[in-house]
Amino acid sequence: MTFTGPGSGSMSETRSEDRLTSTPTRVLLVDDDRVFARSLARSLRALGFTVEVTYDGADAMQLMSSRSFDAVLLDLEMHPVDGWQVLDVHARLKDPPAAVILSGHLDVPRTVRALRAGVADAYQKPIDTLELASGLREAILKHNGSTPSLQPEPDIGVDAASRIIGHTAPMQVVRSQLRRVARYRDLPVMIVGEPGCEQEQVARALHELDENDGPFEAIDCALAPADDLEREIFGIAPGPFSSTRDAHPGILERAHGGTLFFDNVSEINSTLQARLFNVLETRRYRKVSGNEERTFQARVVSATCRTIEQGRIEGMRPDLYYRLAGITVVLPPLRERMDDIAPLVEHYAEQLAPSGRSVEFSARALQALQQHDWPGSLDELSQVVQAAILLAGRERVGTKHVRSALNASEADRPTTPRMDPAARATRDQRESSLPTVERALIVDAFEAANRNISEAARQLGIPRSTLRDRLRRLGML
Repeated sequence: MTFTGPGSGSMSETRSEDRLTSTPTRVLLVDDDRVFARSLARSLRALGFTVEVTYDGADAMQLMSSRSFDAVLLDLEMHPVDGWQVLDVHARLKDPPAAVILSGHLDVPRTVRALRAGVADAYQKPIDTLELASGLREAILKHNGSTPSLQPEPDIGVDAASRIIGHTAPMQVVRSQLRRVARYRDLPVMIVGEPGCEQEQVARALHELDENDGPFEAIDCALAPADDLEREIFGIAPGPFSSTRDAHPGILERAHGGTLFFDNVSEINSTLQARLFNVLETRRYRKVSGNEERTFQARVVSATCRTIEQGRIEGMRPDLYYRLAGITVVLPPLRERMDDIAPLVEHYAEQLAPSGRSVEFSARALQALQQHDWPGSLDELSQVVQAAILLAGRERVGTKHVRSALNASEADRPTTPRMDPAARATRDQRESSLPTVERALIVDAFEAANRNISEAARQLGIPRSTLRDRLRRLGML
């Protein structure tokens, strides 16, 4: 039996997954947290389960006694009838379903008590939905006297997830999660990571894994004022306060049939959050100044650099959070996967080196990079690699070039704690870590492209999201 909790998703690769069975399973979900229960039920349905929800322990007792279920998924902390009382009734049933419990406080005494009560598995909130789905199927098979078939993973070969650089365990987990969730287009995905972790690149990899011929549309919710963001998301219809010239499709319309990526989604204001939740709930919307109701159909991926605590993100409506976080993919900061520095440097050097040149970093240069704490994560590493290559000219990149690119005083700075976008912007205005050579390149390219971010990013050979971050640091956005 596996008792899982926060962070346990890193072991999710060891679970047998949808290979267990493709037959829909009937689950009774019992939880008095209505927002959480509705969100979890929606995610489980997207994964192929038939789910009935009740928010009341007494009602659950009646349903178990009168209806047939393959499993009951039960929260322990409910009022007035708690999960333990429901388990007492469950134990007296002639043919009880497999019991799996949820708890926000799963300690050793509770675990032992649950085992003695006949519980098949237990999960601590917040829940890894893919892990829970696999656990439910295994629990049902074992409960029915079958042995789950643990077939080896097929050889996937090179796919979009393979292009996410890194061989450390945390990155293997990220790739595994993306491959597993790609087939479930109706299941929303939230990518969580510190600024600079290239969340947009991960979202694009998920889009490609889906083999979706539709468009990939991204919007950074931290960049635009609330009114502009509303118009960009919903679009503008010709009306009494807008001309035909002002009318344009919003990202909801442009992403139809593809993937819609909300970067920094936690920065949306509360009014717009409510409207966005309604769109995701009903799959219908109206343009600004418009009356025609339109249908929205796209995979939804979002990203935040804020910390998730107790299944909540500060400043975000709980219902919107649960609606977006069907599956949560956590991106580790670079300082937690230093063994990935070498392959990442090789990747960035190949991308950023002048045309026709082969660039090599010395062993000592790589050591110097591994000694840095990387508060800017992958974005910072790519800019340091580019600056070091430019400083080295046609020489082999050595320690002196890396030290200059890092601005030696930065190399010895203690680890920087996680920051939200506002706090990070304040710090970046106070002490820019962009090397002089790097700043000049960015400014020149941006101005040469008439301040067009996409064109400047293409000329520099870096992702658009990376360029936006650097332009913000320079105060140019």
